[in-house]
Amino acid sequence: MKKILPLLTLLLITWGCQPNEPKHPIVGDWRWVSSTGGIATLHLKPRDNDVRILRFKEDGIFEVYSNQALLYSGNYQLINAKSIYNADKEPGISVSNFVSQKKDTINFYPLYLMNGNNSIIRKVSTRELELADNCDDCFRHTFTRD
Repeated sequence: MKKILPLLTLLLITWGCQPNEPKHPIVGDWRWVSSTGGIATLHLKPRDNDVRILRFKEDGIFEVYSNQALLYSGNYQLINAKSIYNADKEPGISVSNFVSQKKDTINFYPLYLMNGNNSIIRKVSTRELELADNCDDCFRHTFTRD
């Protein structure tokens, strides 16, 4: 019994140290590649030397950077949203507490996530993320993970 007790204790400690939930694949840094949409079906891409990063943190915070300058941030929550693209609910992102940190006056780019609107996660993998604004004549945004 004395030999089993230390082994059992070690087993319980090791088991207790395992993460409870795996990290969601959306968490991390995503580089903006393009956006397509709008009533005129615009095709937008970053200009030369312009790097846009969409960062999802595990604690429910998102941030958008342009060349390492924080443009805007807020809270996000992963949800199942009623989608305009499908009769069923789809994985989505709900945004709240949207804060503009710095005005983006040089370039026009659609805002990837807007306060009060849900974005639908159309595709997520280890290398690619596609978000779609959940409204008519809106944008679909493509990102890659570096």
